Amino acid sequence: MRKKGRRAHSKLKVGQISPKEHVKKVSYGYADRSRFFPPKEKFAHPLGIKVLVAYLFLLLGFYFFYLFIGMKSPIAIIFGQVIGGLPALSLVAFMIIVTVVLIFGLLKRKKWGYYLALAWFAFGIANSLVSLVLLKSEVVSFTRSFLILSSITIFVIDILAILYIASEKNYFFARQFLDKRTRVVDKVFVTALVAFLIVTISIGSSMGYNFYKTNLDQADSIIQELQAKAPEEQLAVCSEKQDPQKDLCILIVSIKTASKDLCSQIQSDFYRFSCMSS
Repeated sequence: MRKKGRRAHSKLKVGQISPKEHVKKVSYGYADRSRFFPPKEKFAHPLGIKVLVAYLFLLLGFYFFYLFIGMKSPIAIIFGQVIGGLPALSLVAFMIIVTVVLIFGLLKRKKWGYYLALAWFAFGIANSLVSLVLLKSEVVSFTRSFLILSSITIFVIDILAILYIASEKNYFFARQFLDKRTRVVDKVFVTALVAFLIVTISIGSSMGYNFYKTNLDQADSIIQELQAKAPEEQLAVCSEKQDPQKDLCILIVSIKTASKDLCSQIQSDFYRFSCMSS
């Protein structure tokens, strides 16, 4: 009799549910719980999305670091224009918020994340192009070279990101995305992004080392030249020099005399930022 009972339960008619499912539905407000707490959606993250999110986390760390070191005298560049003070802090804070929201949208497969990503990377392309065009010719050589390198890097990476996101539209809009295969477009995007970042970091590191070595030698020479001189005589020595040595000389005098007022006489944004942060 027990075997017959088990067979009867195992062979349910169409539209019937098992006793176990019936108890689940009629107890503990199942209907309300299923409406307010829908089943968790399952989806897979393509390789390109993972790498793009990792890149955004890298940018986010840079933004936080820049916000921390520039808290005393913030400075930022937007569309080729240097801004400082509260506007600079607001810009960096805005970039942090947008980056966090974008990371969430990419990881959670939000439809608005698709449009936000396209808009954000398009903004980066426009900003880099305008910054290259409006870059002041009198900017100190290292700062100018670094800004050119960073603008080109952002321009190329943002173009790659837009092309990749446009190819992954199905990831954002499909009801389910369980495809775990690594597509050719993922391999191309990841390879191009990583290769370009490696080249850029290598060039930037080389530029930074050469600038540090040259700057250190010039600073030692200027410090020896300023020894045993009064502040007025030191400024007179600085006025006879040409940029960027003149800016470096004023920076050294400002640090030695603890005079922040001298920072306004520095033409270079880099040395002025260093002066105000010291």
